[in-house]
Amino acid sequence: MKVQPLSGTAADVDASADNVYDGAVVSDNEITRLRFKADQRVLEVQRLLQSARLVKLRVANTAELSDHALSEHHLEHVHRLADRTLSRPVGRALLTYATVCQVDPSRPCPIPRLEVAAKIIGHRTIIRLDETQLAAPTREWPEFHNGVAAGLRICPPCSIYATDAADAANTMAIDSSWISLNKPEELNSQYGGFLFGLGLNGHLRDLISWHSYSYLTAKNEVITAGLLMGLAASLCGTMNPKIGRLLNLHIPAILPRGGADLLPTSYLPAVSVVGMGLLYLGTSHRRMTEVMLQEVGRVERSGCDNDDARQESYTLAAGFALGFITLGQGDKASGLADLQMAHVLGRLDYAGSRAAASKLHQQQQPLNMLSTHGAIVALALLYLQTDNATVAARLAVPTTPFLLDQIRPDLLVLRTVCHHLILWHGIEPTLEWIQRQLPEYIRDEKENGTGQHRSSMQMAWCHIVAGICFAVGLRFAGTANEDASRVLSHYFNEFQQLTNKPGTSFEARMLKTAAREGLAIIAVAWSIVMAGTGDLATLKALRQLQHRVSADVHYGHHMASHMALGFLFLGGGRITLGRTPKATALLLCAAYPHWPSRPGDQRPHLQLLRHLWAMAVEPRCIVVREIASGRVCSLPLEIEVHHDATATTRWISLMSPGLLPELDCIRAIRLNGAVDTHFPVELSLQTQQYQFDPFSQTWTMLVQPATSRLLPVQPRLASTDAATTEKQVSMPSVAMSCRSATHPCVHACMWPIIVVAAPRTAIDQRLAQSRHARAIHGGIVAMRAR
Repeated sequence: MKVQPLSGTAADVDASADNVYDGAVVSDNEITRLRFKADQRVLEVQRLLQSARLVKLRVANTAELSDHALSEHHLEHVHRLADRTLSRPVGRALLTYATVCQVDPSRPCPIPRLEVAAKIIGHRTIIRLDETQLAAPTREWPEFHNGVAAGLRICPPCSIYATDAADAANTMAIDSSWISLNKPEELNSQYGGFLFGLGLNGHLRDLISWHSYSYLTAKNEVITAGLLMGLAASLCGTMNPKIGRLLNLHIPAILPRGGADLLPTSYLPAVSVVGMGLLYLGTSHRRMTEVMLQEVGRVERSGCDNDDARQESYTLAAGFALGFITLGQGDKASGLADLQMAHVLGRLDYAGSRAAASKLHQQQQPLNMLSTHGAIVALALLYLQTDNATVAARLAVPTTPFLLDQIRPDLLVLRTVCHHLILWHGIEPTLEWIQRQLPEYIRDEKENGTGQHRSSMQMAWCHIVAGICFAVGLRFAGTANEDASRVLSHYFNEFQQLTNKPGTSFEARMLKTAAREGLAIIAVAWSIVMAGTGDLATLKALRQLQHRVSADVHYGHHMASHMALGFLFLGGGRITLGRTPKATALLLCAAYPHWPSRPGDQRPHLQLLRHLWAMAVEPRCIVVREIASGRVCSLPLEIEVHHDATATTRWISLMSPGLLPELDCIRAIRLNGAVDTHFPVELSLQTQQYQFDPFSQTWTMLVQPATSRLLPVQPRLASTDAATTEKQVSMPSVAMSCRSATHPCVHACMWPIIVVAAPRTAIDQRLAQSRHARAIHGGIVAMRAR
């Protein structure tokens, strides 16, 4: 008997429960609706990422089974579906990011429930998992992610996320009173996630101190973790002493002697270490750098109760914290040269090899074998985007099969990613370049080898290629680069074919496991490149992953596929990702290429860190509005883009609203010359600072309908002919007309503009042929665009 979820055109959720709040709706947003008006892709993603409705199951060939056997089989499949449902809030947080600009100060924020029940079609049966079948620790972190998704829906204080000026004027500042209003009678992990989500968007910056202490004294570890990370994220890079003291209470190395024995045996030390890294991000603070360097290589399990899983999470957290503090400094870190960080971290990385472990075991020397992940990450972030070939060579793929055998498979992916993050500018989005990164012996064995040796080389090939693809994804994050997308699509299909290959031998199962892990990494990398675009081809590929429900697909695989869907429609298609060193480091942390095997798994990467992408986003969706009505228009634009590498410029086409390239490479934006419904407008962003500053804050361009008489014209003079003359006029005459507009998003813009003065007898003709007019700038609306 085979039990399958509904697929294809049929919905796999109970659509009859229309009154259920699922928290995944973004299709009612004006800009999102206009961007994806041609099809139903947004509705499909909302369906895939909602977690509040019953799942439908279709059962076939059940006549030969007894009632008890059928019930057990249904229950087994519902458990598998539960893993998929419990991982959806992670992706929903990406989809709905910054989609709510106004909150009701008298009501708490609604949070959708996590529905793990299933309706069996044809049996009139609903199977629900009770507390004995779905234990509280299993639901703890999914509920935390659910709370984070609710918190991230609320727009950051920055005005750029608002839909229009009405949202801008009515947006309520999130204060301590409203946060306390959301506090449940009994503190739970969902509220801890909500606090963390608010903190990621900067809403905990002004949290009243006694409110913070009331949460900390409740002795709820999830609440404490969410609050500490939220405060650190809100004050990222500020070195705030008050928040630093709160974090110090949970870091063993900073406490006085004996103080570590008072810490709870949990993940709070690891959370506090990462929080300290965020608080001191990019500062190269000497004392914090020393502490984190010491913690990466700590041998004893202080504060971790001799638990290898927690110790590994702690050392990896310390590696990220050290990397955040010294981000991209390399050999130029001021006042840190005597610490010899590259040498120390290189030794810790070597300690993770089998040869080093065997040698030191024979010498009976203490060694923390769990610090390798943290050392590799810290080394990569220290030299991030520096192109330091000497340091990068320490993380390169081994040149011989013997050396390859000394590296653990789980470290091979991470080493490959970090190697290329250091050699940032050498990454190329081509199949030929990826092939050149593979050692010749791996290519030969994969193609021509036989037996067990060939299988091991194929697994190594999977790990290395997945790592390279992830580096390509970070290098071209948020660019929608066609070459990068094509390369990642190629390997996505190749890895998917490997997962579908038949085989029951041990080697075949190991290869399929490696291919599934690589497929999850490549899916996330592909969606990072296409972040916010809602690309249809990418959606079709990712939807196939989302429908997988089997014993071989665990919670982490579902989390990866849902994160990929969320990245693809980030913020409802209004937001994308950045490529600055800070954004790259945070994306590496959020999409760390090691996925949890079950909902409560924290080894080696804390699940809480999967949401740090919220600090790497860039709202680059350009919106065109009519100056009088404030109506959002869908108009073709032309963008002049400058390429620093080739020192050339080119014009690209874009339909508004749409995602722009990175702002520092845009020289000018103008309406397409074929548009005859509106006056031509051109923004010169590189040469006119008075145009650049407002546009970088609003991403909105005003246009004037060609049938309007708003722009003033000069009557024909006796001494002039029918030829047009340019005359500069001041904006107040236009602003007077703007103030009479009925739409609240239109504000007076006091910048000078250039208009075309035409003979009075030719005004109508000029308006009809406005595509030939020479108006250069129509103004920029001073409002917030989402």
